[in-house]
Amino acid sequence: DRKAKTRSMMYGNVLKSYVALKHKSPQTRRPTVFEICGYSHYENIVSNVLAFFFASDGAHGLGATIVHEFVRSAGKVPQMGDDIWAAEREVRTKTGKLIDIMLVSDENVIVVENKLWAPLYNDLDDYMTFAQDRHDGKTVWGILLCLQNPPRDICLHGFEVVTYDA
Repeated sequence: DRKAKTRSMMYGNVLKSYVALKHKSPQTRRPTVFEICGYSHYENIVSNVLAFFFASDGAHGLGATIVHEFVRSAGKVPQMGDDIWAAEREVRTKTGKLIDIMLVSDENVIVVENKLWAPLYNDLDDYMTFAQDRHDGKTVWGILLCLQNPPRDICLHGFEVVTYDA
């Protein structure tokens, strides 16, 4: 019982020190789990993890919550209900380009371009055209997920921008 009390006091002191230190050193941006692991610049790894959580029937047990919140962070509030979402990775368009993640439900399609450190050079128009042709009759929209907002002179072809902080 004495050891447990000592341990409890020690953890309490560590927590107090952390809180005090946190207030002394403001951060401009919180590090991501990928930065902590040393894989912050590997878009494929990040996209794989995202696709896992976007798939509403995944082992994570969160259903479509992640997709719904992701879409809301883009400023959209679509009528999605309890759609089941499939997450496809590296979807090849007719021109041979690769879409990072394509989320598909019975009524909706979301094309996700994931950008970490690379500049935006992707043919977003090709991505949208492909998704609309492949999923005729469904509502299609695009989301550019990136660390910071792209330059204003870049044509986004209807893609909404969502930063990782958002």
